[in-house]
Amino acid sequence: MYSAEISKHWRAFSSNVALLQASGRRNRTILAVLATESFFRPAGVRCIEMAAWVCLTLVGTRRAETISVGLAQAQVRHWRSAALIDSTTNPLFAIAKFCDPRANYDACLAVLRPILSTVPTAKIIALLYTGKTTDFHVRVLSDFLELATRLSAEKFTLTKQRT
Repeated sequence: MYSAEISKHWRAFSSNVALLQASGRRNRTILAVLATESFFRPAGVRCIEMAAWVCLTLVGTRRAETISVGLAQAQVRHWRSAALIDSTTNPLFAIAKFCDPRANYDACLAVLRPILSTVPTAKIIALLYTGKTTDFHVRVLSDFLELATRLSAEKFTLTKQRT
């Protein structure tokens, strides 16, 4: 069974899941990573990170490329490599992208694409996505992977029952 915190976060995150699924973005690994990253980085902290990114961009430091932003907590360089933003993107437009769950899904996909054809463990996903792992992070990601898998199975069952 999941902790109360995990269950509460998944319920709060479900509006993002519904939006993503409605737009055809259904990969359980990506959904679980987004849930995990948003679990560890509440909205207020993400806002501060985006403001820091704007300041670093205006100053022109290379650190602006490696700051993690958005629901996905993907580094800005990954947003650029996924062609979600570029060096000429207006910072306000970039912030709008950083707040859009669909763009965050796409940024996360850009990072994880190399392993999505396999069935990676939570530890491998966390290692590729964050560069390091902790037992707690892996456990939280495992819980969200299970919840995302269960959600996918429920949707499949509901679809089969309707036909």
